[in-house]
Amino acid sequence: MDLRVAGFDVSKWQPHVDFAKAKAAGMGFVFMRASNGTNPANEQLFVPHWQGARSAGLIRGAYHYFVPSLDAKAQAQLFLSQIAKALAPGEKSYLPAVIDIEALPDGVAVPAYVAGFKHWIDTVEADPHFAGRKTIIYTTQSFWAQLGNPPGFYDRPLWVADYSKDPPRIPPGWASYAFFQNSEKGTVAGIDGPADTNFFNGDIDVLTAMTQPLSSATPPVA
Repeated sequence: MDLRVAGFDVSKWQPHVDFAKAKAAGMGFVFMRASNGTNPANEQLFVPHWQGARSAGLIRGAYHYFVPSLDAKAQAQLFLSQIAKALAPGEKSYLPAVIDIEALPDGVAVPAYVAGFKHWIDTVEADPHFAGRKTIIYTTQSFWAQLGNPPGFYDRPLWVADYSKDPPRIPPGWASYAFFQNSEKGTVAGIDGPADTNFFNGDIDVLTAMTQPLSSATPPVA
């Protein structure tokens, strides 16, 4: 029996999402892209997406698409400004920040690429909204290998994409995954057309514990 929690993720490419319908169909969580690079116009739907997911009672998290050729601090500041706009007064139950690491280096040397997203992580984790929350790293086994399997990040939860293996292939260094994106062509109630589908590697109680600040909860080891 699969005890994992099903979920999905959305961005501006899913402008119309019925979060209540997704929740009723069994989805337990959703990640929403809050920012992409440094341009605020890239994700103007994040705030209404967040509000819709909150109203539906879905466990929610936000992610940033990291662009290595752009200033890391500016990217972090944009992500944090988006979060500040989306959160309701007193809202504290949400997943740690996610940094999406899949953009090609585009002329940026690998050490600079790694230093850039480490700076993003450090900046976000220093913000009061994410104090005590270890940033989730989204990547694939093959892309992380292109970056030389950089050490120093394995204490953070892993969200790994793998569309052909279950359980997914994970980069060396991590004992297991926290989240698993199993398809980019999945079906989610409340979304027209293909959608990204995911699993959390644990039950709903463990997932809920991850939404709390200063939590000592860690993802289970498969």
